[in-house]
Amino acid sequence: MEIYPLIPKNQWDWFALDNLTYHDKIVTLIWDKNGKKYNKGKGFMIFVDGKQIYRSSGLKPVKVPIS
Repeated sequence: MEIYPLIPKNQWDWFALDNLTYHDKIVTLIWDKNGKKYNKGKGFMIFVDGKQIYRSSGLKPVKVPIS
């Protein structure tokens, strides 16, 4: 799965896309600049079927395997 965040740099402190269906998986994308909005920690996170598979301190394009 390839993700290219299109959020304007230094504009949004947080966002979440939840319950996205992708190849029969449930995907959640979270960006939380300071870790206080969603209480999952700081940074950009990807969850598949509730399990965190990726974390980065910044927003950048990412390619992650899902199985």
